[in-house]
Amino acid sequence: MNLAKNGTVVSVRKIAERTIEAAIKVPEDFNFTAGQYIWLMLPELNYPDTRGNTRMWSISSSPNRKGELAIIFRTGPSGYKKTLVEMAPGSKVTLSGPYGHMELPENESLPVVFLAGGVAIA
Repeated sequence: MNLAKNGTVVSVRKIAERTIEAAIKVPEDFNFTAGQYIWLMLPELNYPDTRGNTRMWSISSSPNRKGELAIIFRTGPSGYKKTLVEMAPGSKVTLSGPYGHMELPENESLPVVFLAGGVAIA
């Protein structure tokens, strides 16, 4: 099974100091659940990056938002992030996923503890 899917940048916008949201148009049949993530591949980097053109991102948008997903990240010095921040609407990207799963116990009387860090928990 080929998990690579074509996507298109819808918008890249600042939502807080040093915090960016990128919205990506995905195929209508791209379904995910809360807590999943994707690998996002940029076709070409405008700046050098020793880690390459692919990163893993938590999906920050609702699974009910069909045909589009969003990721949120802090700006930084990497060539990947600099390139992503500068991408214009209509730019093509490739993604794979969704990956991961997070399920709450069916027995609601069990205590649950969540630990999270970074902006990706948005």
